Amino acid sequence: MKKFSLFFQLLVIGFSLTLVGYSQTNKREVTREPDNLAESIAETDDCWKKITEPVANVTVSFCREPQKSIQVDSFKGLKIKRNNQLVSTARAVYVLGWFVWKLKSEDEISIRKLFDDYTKQTLKKESAGILKATKDLSVNGKIGRELTLIGNINEFSVQLFYSNGKLIYLLFIPNSNSKEVLDSLKKKYFESFQLLESK
Repeated sequence: MKKFSLFFQLLVIGFSLTLVGYSQTNKREVTREPDNLAESIAETDDCWKKITEPVANVTVSFCREPQKSIQVDSFKGLKIKRNNQLVSTARAVYVLGWFVWKLKSEDEISIRKLFDDYTKQTLKKESAGILKATKDLSVNGKIGRELTLIGNINEFSVQLFYSNGKLIYLLFIPNSNSKEVLDSLKKKYFESFQLLESK
């Protein structure tokens, strides 16, 4: 069974980015068929548990303990380490990832340019998919961006944020075609994400 590669392997799940998209640098395909880790868990309201990623200083909810991994990748010609947390179920793959990227200025224009650069580089990758739509976001006063991409099999979504010298991405890849259920799961996952106050 083919395994999910993390976006930027996980995006790069190719953005999961150098964006995503999953950055599948190992060029493994995202398939609709869940891998052996994708247990048939019921993603009910009471299964969602909040986890905190202290280095990125964010929280998000998963329906199971995520698998952690680090992938060495490149962005704008420089080596980066993508820190990923992934949960795969029969219905979807959920990814929280981040890497250190220092901007000279953290103003809105610089952050939006970073999102642009990340999207362009990710879409150059073979497995990233085709960009269908983008929309602006805001979480805790921080600007963000959501990308909808059409992959080889499924349409998937990525959200990007920049905070405290880190580019943070969330990835939602559906494993089935039940749009109503999947839209609900995507909304629950993305809306659970919070950027914490700097200490």
